[in-house]
Formats: sequence, structure tokens, C-alpha cells
Amino acid sequence: MPIVLYSFQLWYYKGAPLSHPLKKLKKIQCRVVLWIMEVFYTSPSWGVEAIAGLIPIHLYLSKVSGRHHLRIVSLPKQHALNSLLDNQHLKKAKPHCLSMDNLTSKQYQKIKSLIMDTNSWLNEIFPFFNRLHKELLLGFWLVDNFSNHFSFHTVNYKDVEVKNAHLYTLDKIFDNSLSNLNTILIIFDTSIKNNVATLILHIDSGQKF
Repeated sequence: MPIVLYSFQLWYYKGAPLSHPLKKLKKIQCRVVLWIMEVFYTSPSWGVEAIAGLIPIHLYLSKVSGRHHLRIVSLPKQHALNSLLDNQHLKKAKPHCLSMDNLTSKQYQKIKSLIMDTNSWLNEIFPFFNRLHKELLLGFWLVDNFSNHFSFHTVNYKDVEVKNAHLYTLDKIFDNSLSNLNTILIIFDTSIKNNVATLILHIDSGQKF
């Protein structure tokens, strides 16, 4: 497989015509797995692959491609590939005249290549975060600006009547929030067990973003 997929990054990227190469790779993997398992050629390829412990070829390519994108992070700071990425991932390389930040919006949408995929992948894994942003400073938090929109209730759930009354209030708040399209409802619950904190979060809105 490493020999067959040598330099596959040149043709495997978002927007590339993949039907023909994937069809050939599926055929190659099917022949190999039938030979390994010593079964009839009429056996279903997906079933034999599952028995042999092989994943479908398109999923394997997706996995290897993701590893390749992450490998860009380990390249030297002055590597030429870094100069083609946006400012967030330039490191110490000088931006190229054809880097991501120098492209127009139309060019950015039309161009399909490995570099574009790598840049988008890195932005998803390492999103830009400015810890000194104004909104993160004291006095600018949501609780500070919209204090009347926050309420905290401590409920004794051992008391059944108090518990039911509180649940009724929460249901009423939930119904009212859904009727208002400009309201976003955030529901979360936390628990601590064996020094491990677990958070479950649900965000609901009356309109789609």
C-alpha cells in the first residue's frame, strides 16, 4: 500500500476528481485481500476486508491525509511550505506572494489544492485564539454585560416537591426561549468523579445559523 499511494497528496485533495483513482485502488485492495484470505473471487469485498481487518480505501486515504496535514506542523520554521500558509501558520517564514493571505476571496474559493486543504485542516485543529482580546478581559464578559440575563439556582433534589417545581420552571423557560428567534439556549451539566470533571453541553436556537 505505501508503494501504491506514493505521492497520493498530489491528487487526493478536496475538489479533486477522485472517482477514477479510488476505483482502481478499490480493485487493487480487493484482489489483495482475496489472495490473503484465500476465498472465492465472487466473495463480497467489503465482507472479506472486514474479516481481514482492513478498512475501506477511502477511509484509509482520509486517515493518511490527515496525518500528512499534521506533519506540516513539525516542519522547520523556515520551510518553504510554511510561506504558503496564512499568517497564523507562517512561523518564521516570509510570506510568499501567492500565500493564503494574498489571495482574493474569489481566488480562495476557486483554488483547489493540497496546500488549501492543509491550511483549512490546521485552522480547524489549531484555531486562532487571542487570550488578550477585549471580550476576554474582566468587565467585558457576557455575565458583566448581560447580568440580568443570568440566574443561578441551587436546588435540593432530595425534596421531591422542590425538584418538580424547579423542573417545571426549567421547562417553561425552555418553551419561552424556543418561541423567540433571537434567543439562544445553552444547557449544560457537570459532574466530578475520581478527580475527573465531565461536562455535557447542548446549544439550541429558534433559528439556524
